Amino acid sequence: PNSPLRELDLSYNDLRDRGVKLLCCINISPLSRLDGCKLTYESCETLASALQTPNSPLRELDLSNNDLGDRGVELLCVGLTSPLCNIQTLVLGQCGLTEGCCSHLASVLSSPNSQLKQLELRDNDLQDSGVTLLSAGLEDPDCKHTLGLDGCTLTYESCESLASALQTPNSPLRELDLSNNDLGDRGVKLLCVGLTSPLCNIQTLVLDGCKLTYESCETLASALQTPNSPLRELDLSYNDLGDRGVELLCVGLTSPLCNIQTLVLDGCKITYESCETLTSALRTPNSPLRELNLSYNDLGDRGVELLCVGLTSPHCNIQTLVLGQCGLTEGCCSDLASVLSLPNSQLKQLELRDNDLQDSGVTLLSAGLEDPDCKLHTLGLDHCKLTYESCEALASALQTPNSPLRELDLSNNDLRDRGVKLLCCELTFFSIHCLYSVYIFVVIMLTLF
Repeated sequence: PNSPLRELDLSYNDLRDRGVKLLCCINISPLSRLDGCKLTYESCETLASALQTPNSPLRELDLSNNDLGDRGVELLCVGLTSPLCNIQTLVLGQCGLTEGCCSHLASVLSSPNSQLKQLELRDNDLQDSGVTLLSAGLEDPDCKHTLGLDGCTLTYESCESLASALQTPNSPLRELDLSNNDLGDRGVKLLCVGLTSPLCNIQTLVLDGCKLTYESCETLASALQTPNSPLRELDLSYNDLGDRGVELLCVGLTSPLCNIQTLVLDGCKITYESCETLTSALRTPNSPLRELNLSYNDLGDRGVELLCVGLTSPHCNIQTLVLGQCGLTEGCCSDLASVLSLPNSQLKQLELRDNDLQDSGVTLLSAGLEDPDCKLHTLGLDHCKLTYESCEALASALQTPNSPLRELDLSNNDLRDRGVKLLCCELTFFSIHCLYSVYIFVVIMLTLF
């Protein structure tokens, strides 16, 4: 009989190859995580046999942080190309792989029997030569959807191979992660040749930590203005874009042809000036932007004040705003409260972690939470220098009739028992609905003073 087990996570246990052999003697679960289990290529041969079992239940396999090497992948690919194999997600992060495994993986990608939809190869030394080999599989019409190449020692040369793959007729590739590779502006320019092709179907592009400057923003802005552009999510975190880069990028964001719904600009060395520029994008009629992440930038209260001009626009459709560690104080909280209390505001998730808001800031913010027009579901106040006094203000907000708030993160604040008592007493007093529908994450700091 089929086992009811649907997920098995044995990560970071000393299983070794012998353990995998024993595991494969039983019905392995559809989702199996064997991350960091001290496995070698020998386990891959065992798993390849399991993949070729009739009616194999295995759909997702994570073998990250094991010393499999190219030999291991070669053996595993024997199973992956079997018509009996049903693997849809394969994770091989930091497995000691090089270009030597890429031709085998390309064969899997191009196999008509393959069910593989997601391939994660982060933190392997594939280099440009490996991506060139892999791209042969990506150009095949039988190729699949998601490819992760984070930290694979790539340069701009890989972008040329990938751009070619993106221009394949009926290209199935939807998500591409090239984070933490030395692509530079030249790489983005080459990649955009593929992104601007009418044949390209990429919806998610992650270029986190790729040594980009403002020049890449100009190139990407052109790509965003491509008619029928499929790109919906763009992550440019930890690149030295600066305010000039955001200004150039907004040329694309304000285009009626732009379809970007999620923009992530964590740690891009931008200031309050970028907030004024982004405001123009938020106020664009029919703006598609739904999620904006500006964490780890020195925006300050002035930046939030400027951003709120856009957030209060009837054209703004932002549902998620992330402002972690942006140098904010209580000075921005009244502006944010005004956004929360607007009838036309779409904001459902607000993340303010690692800012010096203090109790006075939360008191101001709570005025917005108590407004009947507030639609906020999730509020993150992790590490905002709060005490028990904030709990009183928040408890009052939770008592608001039909309060939409469902998730509240107060981790790493000095609330102590008194704060939790205030929070819980008010929740119990209000109604059983509130008590069950709000998820509260609280870490009571027991630091001795």
